Amino acid sequence: YPGTSAFLVRRETGTLALHRVSHGFVPGEITQMLLIRMMLIIAYVVELIGKGTYTAFANQCRKSRPQFAAILDEFGDHEYQHADLFRKAYIDNFGGTGFGAEGFWIGVGKAQAYLQYFCPMVFKLWLLGRLEKLFVDNTRDRGNKESNPFLDVLTTILPDERKHADLFLRYRETSCTGAV
Repeated sequence: YPGTSAFLVRRETGTLALHRVSHGFVPGEITQMLLIRMMLIIAYVVELIGKGTYTAFANQCRKSRPQFAAILDEFGDHEYQHADLFRKAYIDNFGGTGFGAEGFWIGVGKAQAYLQYFCPMVFKLWLLGRLEKLFVDNTRDRGNKESNPFLDVLTTILPDERKHADLFLRYRETSCTGAV
């Protein structure tokens, strides 16, 4: 739309900028870059919530199963590292210093995990395993059809997510039952 403000993709850097346009632009490029930007932010938040969830679950079973609690702590660290990868990808491609509110999103994950306190640990971890498996399957289906910062990070974290899904889906056979 001539003469209106719009986000344009800078071809030399691939970043977005607010410019006055006097003639046409390519809406598909704008939409794709905004979508990638939003996916990086959402993925960052989800990974931090996952960190809080794993930490809370580890605290819930630390006395009864300390070795499993250590595994959950390790998985929480993985989630934090994944969030950092999404943050770095965002900064590298769109600038800025990061997102902030890290402690808040980790707290949200802990709060939702504590709200599930009376659910059996078997169920909570089976559900986490299903979610991780869904992520792994969806990421694998994308293949190498395209490349963008979001998909590059997904490819990097895929082995960790596969490890999480496998463990949680097997946990049902070896775990204690009841609230932990």
